[in-house]
Amino acid sequence: MLQICFRRACGPLLGLLLLTLPGWGFAQEFATDRLYIRQHGKARCLRDVKEYVETERGRSEHTVEHDRLINNTVWFRFRKGVNLSENQQKRLKELRQGQYRKSTALTPQQLFRQRAALAKELRKNCG
Repeated sequence: MLQICFRRACGPLLGLLLLTLPGWGFAQEFATDRLYIRQHGKARCLRDVKEYVETERGRSEHTVEHDRLINNTVWFRFRKGVNLSENQQKRLKELRQGQYRKSTALTPQQLFRQRAALAKELRKNCG
């Protein structure tokens, strides 16, 4: 008798419980929540840009001055009769043929301007 009573009462209670449970998962959303989430995303983006800029700043690039220094070193070693490495021999061959690789190298000022423009564009995209 008790089991029959329990079974009869269990059905409606279970149905009522299932109807009320999904409502517990939704909280009231305020307008400030969206503002906070947007600001949080923007701050995270700016942090990522700052980290990228710092890593780029530490990375060394191949500049015109660097090319000139390597070329002078290769010529000096060749004139003095010092053995050249494979890469130095390739460069000496290029220099003798009149190829200087200046077109690909940038000056430090050009590199700085290029990186600054990239950082500015990345910051603008965070907005």
